[in-house]
Amino acid sequence: MKKFRGLYDATLDGKGRMVLPAPVRKMLPEDFDKTFMILEGLDGNLRLYMRSTWEPEADRIDNLPDGDNKLRQYKFMFLSANEIELDTQDRISIPKLLQDCASIKKEIVIQGWGDHFLLWDKEAYNNYRTKSSENYSDNATFVLHNYPYKDKEVNHA
Repeated sequence: MKKFRGLYDATLDGKGRMVLPAPVRKMLPEDFDKTFMILEGLDGNLRLYMRSTWEPEADRIDNLPDGDNKLRQYKFMFLSANEIELDTQDRISIPKLLQDCASIKKEIVIQGWGDHFLLWDKEAYNNYRTKSSENYSDNATFVLHNYPYKDKEVNHA
């Protein structure tokens, strides 16, 4: 499966719709059924999955026990996804409740994130990026030393 990467600008219209930019649409597989799942993200953003990618993970999570509080809370969030359709004008409608959860006003940053996209309010994205860039060197050192590549030796100097 192709991994989604990159940053793209989009705008929310007065009816809560966003046109998916052409570069984002080009990343979608030819057999895409035009159905997405959208849910609250982890850092004040929204997560947008193709339904075909979301469903296997949802099935796995749905079958896990409810006894552990952390697991139950994760299930609560992940399985609260809304199904949305890409319309004939290449727009998706973002539910108002989710717009509010992510403080999305008008300007949106779409970020490719592997098997899904993150949708950010532009101001929230810029704030998160600034905060992350301040720690980039330390975070890179931590990741490279604690999560080594599986197939190669890497010089972390």
